[in-house]
Amino acid sequence: MKISLKKFHFGFKELKDLGNVVSGLSLGIEENKVATVLLKPIPQNRKEIQSFMGFSGYYRQHIEDFACIVRPLNKLCDKETVFEVAVERFKAFNQVKIINDKHLEGPIWFIFRQIKPTEYRDGASQMEFSCHVWALEKLNPFLEACVFSVITDFTAVKSLLRMKKPNRHMLRWLIAIQGYRGNMTIVDKDGNIHKHADGLSKWPLQNNIYHPCYVPEVQGVDMKL
Repeated sequence: MKISLKKFHFGFKELKDLGNVVSGLSLGIEENKVATVLLKPIPQNRKEIQSFMGFSGYYRQHIEDFACIVRPLNKLCDKETVFEVAVERFKAFNQVKIINDKHLEGPIWFIFRQIKPTEYRDGASQMEFSCHVWALEKLNPFLEACVFSVITDFTAVKSLLRMKKPNRHMLRWLIAIQGYRGNMTIVDKDGNIHKHADGLSKWPLQNNIYHPCYVPEVQGVDMKL
């Protein structure tokens, strides 16, 4: 194996790479890019909004609830939608430009995906377990060969991991996470501890409502390196 010294940096506390500021404590954004974004006026046409969405999407891992925030802006990218900057879209544009970086200790990545309409046909246990599997696969670069905890109020996950006769979906998911079993600990978090999520999960909803920002009760990953 050969390395090119021109491409390596040694002895630096932090360095800039691909628009990011990388240090031993964090992965941040270059200050000049932050200033450019904060001063950017709201897009005036579909081409400008598409350009902004492409740029902000690159930094989506730094922005909590990114998918929910930009949903009004995504609609403007659709050719079938009349381009009109309503109050809701103006607020979304300003909100997505703000990154809260008050603490050095905290979440390193917010992950999310839309629940497909077909997934609502699955039982609650199967849907929530699939979210656990998806999160593990998504965070694989951070979790592989590490000891970590999955914090959840979905207590049935422990029983599902011990199923003797899983259905075909469960069997596929169990095989997918087999490599994590030795290093993974499931930690129960009682609903009373986070009443905001537990309360929302008990509110009645119409079955025909499809909300792309819904993810069955939040899972947390606590890494111990």
